[in-house]
Amino acid sequence: VTLTSVAGCDSIVTTILDVVPVITNTVNAEICAGGSYTLPDGSTVTTAGSYDVTLVSAGGCDSIVTTILDVVPVITNTVNAEICAGGSYTLPDGSTVTTAGSYDVTLVSAGGCDSIVTTILNVVPVLISTVNAEICAGGAYTLPDGSIVTTAGSYDVTLVSAGGCDSIVTTILDVVPVLTSTMNALS
Repeated sequence: VTLTSVAGCDSIVTTILDVVPVITNTVNAEICAGGSYTLPDGSTVTTAGSYDVTLVSAGGCDSIVTTILDVVPVITNTVNAEICAGGSYTLPDGSTVTTAGSYDVTLVSAGGCDSIVTTILNVVPVLISTVNAEICAGGAYTLPDGSIVTTAGSYDVTLVSAGGCDSIVTTILDVVPVLTSTMNALS
C-alpha cells in the first residue's frame, strides 16, 4: 500500500498477512452404558454419536474438537446350572448357593463396564422309591446294587441316577414259607 506522508512523500507499507487455519482435532471416547461424558466445552452427553465443539484458541481463532463417542453396552449372560439336593453351587462372584432360583451377579468386564451374569439354578431332589418283593423260603433276591439277600427285611440301596445325583431304592422283602402237608393213606 502506498500512502502519502505528512511531508508529501510516498510512504510504502507492506503488510504480510498470515492466515491461521482453524485448528481441528478428533477425540475418540468410550463410556459404559448408563455413564456420561464431558465434552471440551463442559457439556455432558450420554448417547453415542459425533459431537462438534467450537472453542477459541490461544491465538483468538476458532478451534473445533470433534468427539466421537461410543457407548459400551452392559454385557449380559445366562447360565443354566443344576446341583443335587444337599449340594452347593459357586456363582461367578465366588459366593455359594444351595437353593433353586435365579441369581444375578454384576461383575466388571475387561473394558471396565458392568457385566451381568444370571444363573438359573435347579436343585435335583434325591429320587426315592420303594419295591415290595417276595421270595419263597430258601430262595434269594437280588437288590438293585447287585447284592443278594435271603432273609425278610427292609433294605436301602443308594445308587447314582443318570443325572449324577443319589437315588435311594428301599426294598421290602417278604419270605413266604414253604407249605408242607402230610397225607395219611388208608388202605
